[in-house]
Amino acid sequence: MKLCHPLFTAPGTLKAGTVLRNGPLSSAIIQFPRQNEGVTRSPAQALNACLMKHSAIVTLLAFIASLLSLKASDELAAFPAAEKGMVRHVLHLPKKDDEAAFKIELIAGKTVMVDAANRYFFGGKIEDQNIEGWGYVCYRISELGPMAGTLMAADPAAPKEDRFVALGGEPYLVRYNSRLPLVVYVPEGVIVRYRVWSASPETMAIDAE
Repeated sequence: MKLCHPLFTAPGTLKAGTVLRNGPLSSAIIQFPRQNEGVTRSPAQALNACLMKHSAIVTLLAFIASLLSLKASDELAAFPAAEKGMVRHVLHLPKKDDEAAFKIELIAGKTVMVDAANRYFFGGKIEDQNIEGWGYVCYRISELGPMAGTLMAADPAAPKEDRFVALGGEPYLVRYNSRLPLVVYVPEGVIVRYRVWSASPETMAIDAE
């Protein structure tokens, strides 16, 4: 007679002569022939073995998580904490098969109340900075502003809206590198966003003239 009980992960065989009652299966003897031929276990023993196995798995996962956390903290050790008035933003990128085919666009700005008729942007620039003694690169915005925009006539009665206004100028693209964190230092209150650019695998010939 086969038994499949929620307490056990595999079906067992009831020992001949065992009587099932409405109470707990405290008198039942469970056999697991696929794991230990000829060895009988009580429900308590089987449950204890199952819990020990699960505990070992949880311990292993916790150990792996601690190693990953230690690796991340070691990588960030090269990047100093933000000085007063600045904030350090850290981006950990997922690994890709061909990272040379991707770029990261860094976008910085603020959310401000503006009219809907005009396009606005902030003055300022993103600069790369070498970390002495490490050979790593971080990115910094020392100052954001002032804000400027187009001069289209706007309805003075129209309500203003919250919009994200970014730095002006061409897109700022940096290398895609999943092996190191991408670190950006900005003034407090500045929002840092990013966008992933990818190259098409298709190439096209250029005609000679």
